[in-house]
Amino acid sequence: MVRMTTYPNGEPIPEALPEAYQEGNLEKHCGNCAHAMFVDGEYLCGLFSGYPKVRADWVCAAWKSTAEPAKPTV
Repeated sequence: MVRMTTYPNGEPIPEALPEAYQEGNLEKHCGNCAHAMFVDGEYLCGLFSGYPKVRADWVCAAWKSTAEPAKPTV
């Protein structure tokens, strides 16, 4: 797989995002990922260095459901 460096509209994709970052689907996308943060009208990824800006309808292999139950602490 070759890393995409721009979105289809030509806007650059932040270099901090992994090679697997691509257009998402109805089930998995940054908009419903536990790593994503919505700040000042933009989605940022808390998993990668520098909290890169992501698109809500894109996704990477590190996607994690926001619906997963929290693990109990002992």
